[in-house]
Amino acid sequence: MFGYSLTRPTHNQEYYYGIFDACEKFRCGIEGWHTESGPGVFEAALQFGEITQMADRAALFKLTVKSIASKFGITPCFMAKPRAGLPGNSGHMHVSLVDQKTGKNLFYRETEDKNPPYPDLRYLSDIGRHFLAGLLEGLPDIMPIVAPTVNSYKRLVENFWAPVTVSWGFEHRAASIRLIAPPTASAKATRFEVRVAGADANPYLVLGAILVLGWRGVEKKLEISVPPLGKGEDVGGASDKGARLAKSLKEATARFMAKDSVAREAFGDEFVEHFGGTREHEVRAWDEAVTDWEVKRYIETRTPTKSTSTKFSCPDAPNITIPIAMLPSKDEDKDAVAKWEQGVKGKKLVKWFDDQVHGFMAARGDLEDEKVKKQYEKAYNTLLHFFHENMQQWQSEVVYRGIDLLEVQKCGSQACLTKPVRSRFKRRSYLIATGFSPGPRNKVTDMAPFHDKHHLIKRPIAHKQNTASDRKDFNSSSSPSLACRLLAVDSSSTDPSLLRGIGLETSILFAHEGASVLLADISGPALERALKKLNELVPDPAGQIETTICDVSKESDVKAMVEKLDAWGGCDVIFNNAGIMHADDADAIDTPEKIWDLTQNINVKGVWFGSKHAVLSMRKHKKTKGSIINTASVVALVGSSAPQLAYTASKGAVLAMTRELAIVHAKEGFRFNALCPAPLNTPLLQDWLGDDAAKRHRREIHFPSGRFGEAIEQAQAVLFLASDESSFVNATDFVVDGGLTRAYVTAQGPPTQPPANLAR
Repeated sequence: MFGYSLTRPTHNQEYYYGIFDACEKFRCGIEGWHTESGPGVFEAALQFGEITQMADRAALFKLTVKSIASKFGITPCFMAKPRAGLPGNSGHMHVSLVDQKTGKNLFYRETEDKNPPYPDLRYLSDIGRHFLAGLLEGLPDIMPIVAPTVNSYKRLVENFWAPVTVSWGFEHRAASIRLIAPPTASAKATRFEVRVAGADANPYLVLGAILVLGWRGVEKKLEISVPPLGKGEDVGGASDKGARLAKSLKEATARFMAKDSVAREAFGDEFVEHFGGTREHEVRAWDEAVTDWEVKRYIETRTPTKSTSTKFSCPDAPNITIPIAMLPSKDEDKDAVAKWEQGVKGKKLVKWFDDQVHGFMAARGDLEDEKVKKQYEKAYNTLLHFFHENMQQWQSEVVYRGIDLLEVQKCGSQACLTKPVRSRFKRRSYLIATGFSPGPRNKVTDMAPFHDKHHLIKRPIAHKQNTASDRKDFNSSSSPSLACRLLAVDSSSTDPSLLRGIGLETSILFAHEGASVLLADISGPALERALKKLNELVPDPAGQIETTICDVSKESDVKAMVEKLDAWGGCDVIFNNAGIMHADDADAIDTPEKIWDLTQNINVKGVWFGSKHAVLSMRKHKKTKGSIINTASVVALVGSSAPQLAYTASKGAVLAMTRELAIVHAKEGFRFNALCPAPLNTPLLQDWLGDDAAKRHRREIHFPSGRFGEAIEQAQAVLFLASDESSFVNATDFVVDGGLTRAYVTAQGPPTQPPANLAR
């Protein structure tokens, strides 16, 4: 739920307490904190003070909220209108004038005015009345200050409790200026609440503008030009006689910079020209922008198909080759259709079908309209009935942006439309009309050449095995992310069971978060099992999921593997996780040379080849950022009396290599980090430990938690290193070891409960 709530503030309490504590230390007191109208919306009332102090407090409060939020994976927003259909975020300012010598509120009238201009002003002083008149007269001319962005004017619209006219009212919460005074308030609390400013406004400029306009009214002894809003009346009602405030930044800036603008009189030409110029630049940028709303509403296109033409064995038009799609875009396709239509009876029918799709689908784009759906269904069924089995060979996909997917299923010799299905692309939907080829090719596919299949990685605050509907919440969050194609290079073992470790957990997690994943291994059976498990856990992935066989010790294999990502737009992230720890790996005396060479070829050369070709791919596709994550180990940081010399040396080499590559490629935007896991509860280690209880205990005792790590805990670290949330994390030995490398004597007692892996 949202709105005023007693229970919602109980969530994220540590975050709120962090804000309160920090603000208290900064002497930025928070007098009130409560939920507001809108999901996730809170109102904070800052402790009052003199004008420059309040501007400091408002700016410092915003900075504190944003800074503390980063520790909790929260992205706070002071945007004026972050969501359509809900009220926006405001920045109300409460102002009064106080005599510095006496401390008296200069807006309060000690004796009731028996003949005020309006009854609501009977306890407002002459200074207060002139101050209010100055605000009302100057407000339309300073709108770019209180509403400085294009988005600001999405908040200032009717029917959302926002002030949209030059208006005032006694205790009126819809007016631009709310008068708070006796008899409903104490004398010393007499003040004006200026409600036009948004949360996105600069508090220094807003408070300065309010003071200048108000005092201008006092000096000129201005009188109030509009009557108050009636009690209970909305803005725009019978009592609202004020002019409509600017509806856009462009309109507001033009009035702000006009030669006769109050802004020029109040602030001077130099400020108006400079600040107005910045707003004009903002308007030009907006005028040139193409929004998601426009793209969704106006683009229509046809996807590429596997072939460009096919033949119909129609008795009325033998041996006529026609284009694969009924709605051609190329001139040669149009010519082919024209020739085909000339030899086919029912030319009007074909043209009618064409018109139906173009006219109803593209122009109106409204599949909620039953008439449209029926017209389209009738046209499609008639067309398929006309061509009978000839249509079995027709393969085409026609995409219209802006309307939901319709699944077209085969119904005997005809086709019919069934229920709409949700597109896998969040906030985007498509209509796809498809013909049928023999076999299972009777499903709608998500093909759209104008939209790269880039998907955001979202760092989950608490992981769970989510369903497809749950995943929508991740994609609607606003945390910063990296559009990602992941190349996960896993174990070089031929044992399929070993793919149940870090590599598979990472692939599942990335797929779950919407990335396209290419999973590589030397073992075909291992990849088959991994893909099966991945499809079980992420049955409706937003990105593409593919596998490829690769021996990372061979550069030609690695090169071919990385080049597979060219079709996806190149490599964004590579996780070089392939590695072996051979049973014959011993100390310097007993380790066979062939075991040493095998270990270095896979653990070191494999990382080198993967890093090399990932960089080449990123350069080829002109990437400005990328993340290369190489699996090292804590054995590269600490010594062990249990010898595994080749493995330890290889992981030390990975650390050194990663560190150097990170420095070399930093200014290209490519980050290199080495993941350093402690011993994990994976098949690789558990098979090595076997049933040797003493061998197992010697390792478990060094963990402060009393247990081995889990693969999912490493996968979460990889997700972080891949995302934009780690954009300043580079050249690190990223240790995820439960404190093992920092421990000396660990506590007694039972181990902690491990998290559940995804591929359990």
